[in-house]
Amino acid sequence: MIALSNRGSSDDIMLSVDAGIRRICSEEYAAVVSPVFASAPISSDWNFDVNIVQYWQTGLCVVAEAVSNPFTGFRARKEIQEAGHIISVSRFISGKEQGELNGKVIDRLPGPIYVADQALPARTVTSQMHIQQVYIPKSILNLPESLLQGEVCIQPSSPSGLLLHTCLDQLFEILKTNPDKIGQAAIERFFALLKTNVGVHPDREDVRCHFRQSLFEQIIFDIEQSLGDPGFSTDTILSRFGVSRASLYRMFEPYGGVRTYIMQRRVVRAVMEIEERQGEHGRLRQAVERWGFSSQPNFNRTIRREFGTNPSGLFQPQNHTAGVPKNSGRVLKEFLTRVAA
Repeated sequence: MIALSNRGSSDDIMLSVDAGIRRICSEEYAAVVSPVFASAPISSDWNFDVNIVQYWQTGLCVVAEAVSNPFTGFRARKEIQEAGHIISVSRFISGKEQGELNGKVIDRLPGPIYVADQALPARTVTSQMHIQQVYIPKSILNLPESLLQGEVCIQPSSPSGLLLHTCLDQLFEILKTNPDKIGQAAIERFFALLKTNVGVHPDREDVRCHFRQSLFEQIIFDIEQSLGDPGFSTDTILSRFGVSRASLYRMFEPYGGVRTYIMQRRVVRAVMEIEERQGEHGRLRQAVERWGFSSQPNFNRTIRREFGTNPSGLFQPQNHTAGVPKNSGRVLKEFLTRVAA
């Protein structure tokens, strides 16, 4: 599981994936994880019938998801020699792991992402657990030695932490949807966000572009989820994501600024709702309330500025059909038929 090459070719757009899923007993599970730590299964009447390990291996990293029974784990000289060149990234979906890492107490619970150097000695006890992990060679991450003397705990509550958690979700979604190949850019983005969260400055060349793009995408997502809140504004974004006003302006400059972008998204959502609910009483008022417009007059002015008509006239039948040929759709239909054939 830890046979990773030092680097993938930057010329490769797609990376081949060696994927598999194993349903194994606790003794076999201990053998699977033995390169990383020695383990002894804990017997219990509550144990699952089998442990399930799903994995995806590329030349850049190993991604794994496991549902397992409790065990004790121990990493000493043998395991460090085997896997000491690896960084582990772990997130518990359920269960916990407690013990010591390099002489320091650890208590891993669902929620955060935990990053640890596999060259550090450890002794832990796990409960029944569901865990997601990524194993990455240090040579790929190129981290300063000083950054991982212990465990780094990355919460989703911080702006950069949220980006990393979202990116990890996306990584698993991509691999589960298409287990044969993955774009190298998706993995490199995860690496860049990981570096930022463990202390590498985001202005470093190999981090900067991925970090900014991920931040932009997360802000876009946050805007979409917040359109119905009339109090949502530029200041909300600045507070949530810790970006400067100048950086935010540069991100949304192609859209005329973030305020313009937010208003346009509210307009789009409102118009789609009005169209879907044609004929329903009160649909205009409800669209105003649902999509964060401060008032009906403000909504009316915005719609007129965007479409040249009042909201009530958006989907009125237009008297322009007299000059439209009866077979106006024939050319497109013929083209589609030829393509389908």
